[in-house]
Amino acid sequence: MRFGLFFLPAEGPGRHRSAAEAYRELIDSAVAAEELGLDSVWFAEHHFSRYGGYVPSIPVLGAAVAQRTERIRLGSAATILPLRDAVETAESFAMLDVLSGGRLDVGVGRGFLPREFAGRGVTMAERAGRFAEGLAVLRAAWADEPVTFHGEHYHLDQVDVLPKPLQRPGPPLWIAASTARDSFELAGREGMGLMVNPYNRTAEELACGLRWYREARGAAGLDPLGGRVLANQHLFVAPTEEEAAEIPRRALMEYLGAVDTAFGRELSPHDYSEMYPGKVLFGTPETVAGKIREWARVGVTDLCLMQHFGSLPPETAARSLKLFAREVIPCLR
Repeated sequence: MRFGLFFLPAEGPGRHRSAAEAYRELIDSAVAAEELGLDSVWFAEHHFSRYGGYVPSIPVLGAAVAQRTERIRLGSAATILPLRDAVETAESFAMLDVLSGGRLDVGVGRGFLPREFAGRGVTMAERAGRFAEGLAVLRAAWADEPVTFHGEHYHLDQVDVLPKPLQRPGPPLWIAASTARDSFELAGREGMGLMVNPYNRTAEELACGLRWYREARGAAGLDPLGGRVLANQHLFVAPTEEEAAEIPRRALMEYLGAVDTAFGRELSPHDYSEMYPGKVLFGTPETVAGKIREWARVGVTDLCLMQHFGSLPPETAARSLKLFAREVIPCLR
């Protein structure tokens, strides 16, 4: 099991940071994660709202983190390919891979927020086509030969995309999947990693998606039980179950409110029991370790942990992470 931090600065009710404050908090947390022995840090891309809109460009933030760290891997979770130019995306991520010394993982997704597509003048109906072509161009751009590609959205003739990433044939690729069967099957068929969000899916939906992924790997001649599966989870570790349940309660509800706002929905009262204890990693070190063992049994290989959410004070999140690193990671490794 590998452990990473996930950064999505959601400015919901109760928390209003400046961009400078958010970037400082993210970069300092990435440095702390490396010092505590975590394996990776992951950044989400979003646009036009307080739900992650402070990170419209993962390569820019990743370059800042790369200059402050030496070992920890940097990942996108995920870049929204239908909203980006694939050639520019290939160039930017190749630069980051070189600047970080080959520490990059690239997760890509179709996107899901209508507001983001409207802001870029892209229709939601174009998502699948733009994603498929963008992924093909991205992979071709990292190869040694100039790119020739003709589709509905890209027309390239012998374009020599530079620089090339340090990792060859390119940084590890991951596919963010929610409910679309073809996303799970694409990741499996192409031997890519799979990224899932268990906290907003039922156990049955997650199990079904993992089955599609493994079946696609097997049909492609790959080990069905191989591949890497990354799950995103909110994290809060405390000395007692009562503290672990109550201290982050308000912050988690604020985060869910930010999600509502990003979708353009009216703020709805969320039931804490829908999330706690089943869909979050909240608890004592022993409880959290037990939950992680359950994820490992169903095939999760990487955990992407969100320690900053809602109005949870940074110092409180830092104490939780230190307790996790000191008492949970060693017993699982």
